[in-house]
Amino acid sequence: MVVIRENISDLKRRFGDNAPDELIWFSGIIGFSIDVSSDAVKIELNPDRPDLYSFSTMFDAIRIFKNPESLSVMAFKPPAISLHVSEKALGLRRYILCFWANGSTLGDRFNEIIDYQEKLHQTIGKNRSKFAIGIHDLRKLKTPFRYISAGLNDISFTTYDEKVTGTPGDILNNHELGKEFRHLIPDVNYVPLILDSNDNVLSMPPIVNGNASKISEMTSDLFIDITGNDWPSTRSAYYLLANYLGSVGFKLHRVEQDGGYKKELLAYNDRKVFIPRAEAENVLGTRLTDTETMGALKRMGYIVEKNPRGFSVFVKGSRIDVMGAVDVIEDIGKAYGYDNIASRKPQLSTVGSASKESEWKENIRDLLVGFGLQEIQTFFLSPSSYYQGVSYSGDVEVLNPKSLEYSIPRDRLIFGMLDFFKLNKRRKLPQETFEIGKVVIHMNEKTHLCIGITNSKAGFSEIKRIVDPFLSRLNIQRADIAQTSCYGFIQGRTGSLSVDGKEIGIIGEIHPALLEKFELTNPVAMAELNLDAIIQ
Repeated sequence: MVVIRENISDLKRRFGDNAPDELIWFSGIIGFSIDVSSDAVKIELNPDRPDLYSFSTMFDAIRIFKNPESLSVMAFKPPAISLHVSEKALGLRRYILCFWANGSTLGDRFNEIIDYQEKLHQTIGKNRSKFAIGIHDLRKLKTPFRYISAGLNDISFTTYDEKVTGTPGDILNNHELGKEFRHLIPDVNYVPLILDSNDNVLSMPPIVNGNASKISEMTSDLFIDITGNDWPSTRSAYYLLANYLGSVGFKLHRVEQDGGYKKELLAYNDRKVFIPRAEAENVLGTRLTDTETMGALKRMGYIVEKNPRGFSVFVKGSRIDVMGAVDVIEDIGKAYGYDNIASRKPQLSTVGSASKESEWKENIRDLLVGFGLQEIQTFFLSPSSYYQGVSYSGDVEVLNPKSLEYSIPRDRLIFGMLDFFKLNKRRKLPQETFEIGKVVIHMNEKTHLCIGITNSKAGFSEIKRIVDPFLSRLNIQRADIAQTSCYGFIQGRTGSLSVDGKEIGIIGEIHPALLEKFELTNPVAMAELNLDAIIQ
């Protein structure tokens, strides 16, 4: 999930006294979680809608939903400045896209645009590996601009935060961002730079911006550069930033630049998706009039034209989640209101029944709830941070995850349960939980059970006190425990569980280092069992 927050008083000052109520109402349409307290508003968004990762774009979407006639296309004025691109620079960062925008001063939008930039970096930018964004004060610079390749000692500049003044090599070695992102530059002897006509360094992408173009609350003319190695992501960032600035009243201007991808860039904005009437009816399970369908589409920010077979829908470049007709039809359902679609029984030729595995799971749930445990469910895709310095046994990779928070198919359940304890560490103790869920081990999907307890004295004997009677109720009268070592568990307080010589799981106390990683201060004891092995 992507989280955006705002102080309640600032939110009302910027968007009106009814702003919290409008967000609550809009959450029921779009489908996001919202928490409104006396001092702040917190929204958790799905990763598929990066165009809503700011309150400015959120309220722009609310404005259009309430008044579809106020919708306008994302229009760019013709180029007035230019950028020369060298082939050597493209060898270091394959793509560069730029535009500029002018309007009133950023003011209290300054922090928001920086936050929006970083959210794009972390999500669809995959921590700058796919693209990096630079935002500059155009009035401090002299056009035209140049995108070049430079040696590590060819030029000297000061970083935007004034922490380092020196050559590109100095910045890579001494600045915190240089150390963090230098691996993204493929040639150890050269770096990409964006310069103005006075040789002021705007940016050394994807590392850091220069101080010469630093923006502030008083900036009113912005020059935006997006460099990257992945074309769809770089293009998406271009239109998402343009959409944000357009939503706060800035006028957008294209930049004349070298490169052979201008036609493809222009074609992505207001791209046409055709929606056949029959397909919309089949997906939604109801028939809407043309007026209802067109009204729903306009409220969701689409420009739409009717034709004899359906609707031609024009999708703006910032709606990167729209990949085909079904995505647009989903928006029709949201705008029309799923509660307004009459329910009906599906016409099926068979009668469903629970599988043997489902019956086993249900019996196990009943048994553990009877022991006084609370069931939890965590996500199958785990954050990459769980596996830093950890041997991953899943052998499966998500090639294009929408978010680093949901990027690795889990190979164990203990991390998700520890994260649950972290989120609930201010709740009353003891906490005793279980989860039944799928994991992937060496590319094979398995069903695991994790049991966890946390309190001031949680230990091996307490978790064994639950596991022994649980296995006994499954007609497993004897489970052997052999001392073993396992990542995340304390050596000497951990054992492997086996039945008739077949290993079925692990049991023990969680290591203090792993507790610290999850910001837990109370001890935790856990058992993770392979239910497939037990059921067989």
